[in-house]
Amino acid sequence: AQALCHSLANTRLQIGADAKPSVDNAAVRKRILDLIKDANMVFLVAGMGGGTGTDFAPIVAQIAREMKALTVAVVTKPLALEGNRNQYADEGIKALSEYVDTMIVVPNTRLMEVLGNDAAAPEIFTAANVSLHRAVAGIAEIITVNGMINIGVADARIFLSGAGMVTMGSAVSSGQDRARVATERAISSLQMESVDMAYVRRVMINITSTSLLKLKDIAMVLECVKFAAVKNQFIIIGTVADESMGEELRVTLFVMSDIAPL
Repeated sequence: AQALCHSLANTRLQIGADAKPSVDNAAVRKRILDLIKDANMVFLVAGMGGGTGTDFAPIVAQIAREMKALTVAVVTKPLALEGNRNQYADEGIKALSEYVDTMIVVPNTRLMEVLGNDAAAPEIFTAANVSLHRAVAGIAEIITVNGMINIGVADARIFLSGAGMVTMGSAVSSGQDRARVATERAISSLQMESVDMAYVRRVMINITSTSLLKLKDIAMVLECVKFAAVKNQFIIIGTVADESMGEELRVTLFVMSDIAPL
């Protein structure tokens, strides 16, 4: 209730009044159904390992699937030192995976490894929020924001439907070689998540730049991705025009491989 009071969301719904929310509450189910009944696509963002997200995200996903909406879950896993919360998170992720088309998992422990052991707790949780935002925005922008190459919901559905576990990598660069550098950095961030590019089968690419994006930049991004991945993989690419990028170019990769990330 305290967190909802500070939320900027237009629609807020409290689920239960304790650590184990009442997921069988008919009134709550109806409210969720009313909120998403006309949606073509539903994003579920949750922190796994506690009560609300772990217990209720699968319920919302089940309702979304019944509505035939393309459903994408973006979730965090607790720090390794949080004990049995990790087991609880794994159980929740397994339950959630039965109802979503695609899931992106952000392990907080990996963020701690990247930021270093001296990182303050707010830094780690801020990094987690940034990762969640990039995952959702990367998919949403590629569908809804105009660019030189547009991808619609139908295109995204081809990639995301039944994709299972998807890993995301994103990086920004500027300068003459910005497309190559940004793509290589994005691929490196995928490798940090223990993804072997040799097993990649599907890649969705989002390039964010100003409206002056050059075709040679698009060609370079595709060349880098194709070199890193196996032949005959399914690649879908879109661009987003964002004039605030200035001289920078951002490459976001969504990768589905035959072997899930460790």
